[in-house]
Amino acid sequence: MIKILINSNEIEKRVAILENNVLVEYYVEKIGNSQLVGNIYKGKILKILPGMQAAFVDVGLGKAGFLYVADISSLKPTNHIEDVLKEGQDVLVQVVKEPIGTKGVRLTANITIPGKYIVLLPTLKHVGVSKKIADEVERERLR
Repeated sequence: MIKILINSNEIEKRVAILENNVLVEYYVEKIGNSQLVGNIYKGKILKILPGMQAAFVDVGLGKAGFLYVADISSLKPTNHIEDVLKEGQDVLVQVVKEPIGTKGVRLTANITIPGKYIVLLPTLKHVGVSKKIADEVERERLR
C-alpha cells in the first residue's frame, strides 16, 4: 500500500511517500525559493535570430527565454532554425538554466520527465532506464 503524506506551512512544504509504512521518498521545498529548472511551459516564439541560430521564447516569466538550435530535437544538423520555427509559433519547452542578471531562462525543446528509475524523453521517443537496475529483464520491461 502506498501513502502520500503532505505537510505545508508558511516556511516550507514537505511530502513523504510511504510504501507498506516504510519511507521511500521525501521532498522539501522552501516557500519563496522555488526553482524553475525542470519546469515545462507552452511558450510563444517572440524573435528568431538566424545569425545566432537561436530564438527568444515568451513563457510568462517576465523575461524571454533563450532557445538554441541544438536544443530542438526535430532539427537535423543541416537545418536552420528559421526553417523549423516561425515568430508567433507556440512551442513546448523546458527550463534547463535559471535566469542570471538581465538574462532570461535557458530553454530546450527536448523535454525530459524523470522518474525514480526511468527518464521519459517524449520528443525523442526514448525511455532511459537507471543503471541502478542491473537485471536486464527488468530493464527491458521498463523500456
